[in-house]
Amino acid sequence: MSTLKLSFVSRRSLITLPLVQASFWGAAQAVAKSVEAPPALDRLESLVKMRGSTDGRLGFSWIKGVRYAQVGGRLEPMCGLLNCTMNRYRRFSPDSFDLSLYEISFYTDLATGQYQPTLKMPFTGKSVEVPLYRTGPGRHVVKTANSEVMSWSKNNTTSEAAARMLAPDGKIYYNVELSQPTIQADNVWLTTEATTRLEPNNPADKPWFYKELITNHGSLKQLLDPAALYVDSDASYTLMMGWRPWMQMDGIDGHTLDHAIGGRVWSLDALPTGILEHMSRHHPEVVADPSRWLKPNASSP
Repeated sequence: MSTLKLSFVSRRSLITLPLVQASFWGAAQAVAKSVEAPPALDRLESLVKMRGSTDGRLGFSWIKGVRYAQVGGRLEPMCGLLNCTMNRYRRFSPDSFDLSLYEISFYTDLATGQYQPTLKMPFTGKSVEVPLYRTGPGRHVVKTANSEVMSWSKNNTTSEAAARMLAPDGKIYYNVELSQPTIQADNVWLTTEATTRLEPNNPADKPWFYKELITNHGSLKQLLDPAALYVDSDASYTLMMGWRPWMQMDGIDGHTLDHAIGGRVWSLDALPTGILEHMSRHHPEVVADPSRWLKPNASSP
């Protein structure tokens, strides 16, 4: 996928309407003309080939888009969103992969595209401190459908201050399901729908949730090649999420909504404009040696 250079001069018209209309039109065309998946197409392996590699090599998934704040029927642009997630996949069993990941995100100014240490929140007008988000390494079992219970702690982030701003310590209940493939000519789309709920250890803290949909797109011919460890791919990303503590939106019934595009590359230098620059400025030790922060799992290269 080519890098989308976002213009925020008229962001409602340039981002919201064209991208949503294009998504609906493309999906409608694909569904109308979709064909049954060939028996040789392995859904789970196809997902891994689009998001990473089946041999455990280090990959870099990225997303670039906009975060909105939504209250009732009102949707207001809040900030830009840049993310790089380092990943390694390893075959765990015939119906599962082990996934290790390390995630870095930046919430950026809509006009300049630069990380902003403070942000004026929509609806409240409050000036809030914006955290540098960095967490990992994390481990997941990847299946066509899976439920996991995990612990979240301030020890999973780079600092206790950042952890307090992101979410309270607690239990995370995670459910994910992989769609059946949609196939049109040489195009394959797969969507994962994930729901996460955090129940705090301290009853005084508030629960938190997110609902995430990621659609990956790749070539049917490449996916059916038994010698292919990975394929060229791109992605679309949508996330609905409860207010983070750092947003200071207590008492306001609403949530955030992310809309982004994405892909996967094999080196940090290949990341879209803005992501590597932010990582170099704020996390130079990760850029200097990415494999140090996400070491291979057992049996991975």
